[in-house]
Formats: sequence, structure tokens, C-alpha cells
Amino acid sequence: MADKRFEDEGVANHPNKRFASANADREERSDIEAVHRAEVMLIS
Repeated sequence: MADKRFEDEGVANHPNKRFASANADREERSDIEAVHRAEVMLIS
């Protein structure tokens, strides 16, 4: 997602102010992927 960009700078700054972004490789960190998948299933 590092290559994703927003044309509107205000829109781009909104997530940066309110969220802590994290990026994990699913193959290298399958433990994190498992936790994420479980959380998604709980809220769906």
C-alpha cells in the first residue's frame, strides 16, 4: 500500500492523524494474519 496515493492532501492526512498504519507480510507473519482473520470474522 506504500504506492497508494491520494490526490487530495486533506483526504491523505485524515487516516494518518487517526490511525496507526501497519503492514505485515502474510507469508512471513502468519501469526499476525491469523489474528487479523479472527478479528474480521468476529465483526462480520
